[in-house]
Amino acid sequence: MILRLYNCEFAQIDLSQYAAIIEAEPQKIFLSMLEDLAISPETPKELSLYEGEKRVKQSDIFLVSDVWNFDICSKALLTKIYKHLEAAVYSDIGERMKLDNLILQVKNSVLQSISSVNIDFDIGEEADVKDVFSMLKVQPLFSAGTTAEKLENFLDICREIKICKLLVLVQARAFLSKEEQERVFRRALANNISLIMLENSHAEGFSPYAKCIYIDKDYCDTLK
Repeated sequence: MILRLYNCEFAQIDLSQYAAIIEAEPQKIFLSMLEDLAISPETPKELSLYEGEKRVKQSDIFLVSDVWNFDICSKALLTKIYKHLEAAVYSDIGERMKLDNLILQVKNSVLQSISSVNIDFDIGEEADVKDVFSMLKVQPLFSAGTTAEKLENFLDICREIKICKLLVLVQARAFLSKEEQERVFRRALANNISLIMLENSHAEGFSPYAKCIYIDKDYCDTLK
């Protein structure tokens, strides 16, 4: 995956080789980049992402705007996980038939158990395996840890079930030490998940695992 920045002398970063740190001090530039990453507009203002000649789809990008409160078991993330688990289950016809029969039995049992209530009820036909996962509260099993550990665990999940191809962390540096940043960079590269950290301030330092684009208040840009 290639990150292309239009207003930085057309700089680009190969995200299969490095994580990317984008430091945009001008608020206008920072917000435009955030918009490009969050909604992938038809005509991006500052940056875009490519695999070969094709732009990366929005569905392949997972953006974390609140790193401090990042929750692997959030509803939004579990919805993505359940979608992939359902596909895995339904790839085996025998397992699919067994689960469909069990779901039908549960529906019938529920209707039978409430039949004494003098109201007609029905259960929607759309109830499926994802609903069963939700009812049983299926979720990844990880012990509570630091923000860096949560991000590393998430990257491991992405490696296994391909939730996203690109993880974007917004203003994450305030919650990660230098050592923790390095760990997250290494885990992303090892798991073949592209990673971008978007910041609106500059920090000194160098990482062998990341390339940094710095845009200062005077709109001068530096790639390091």
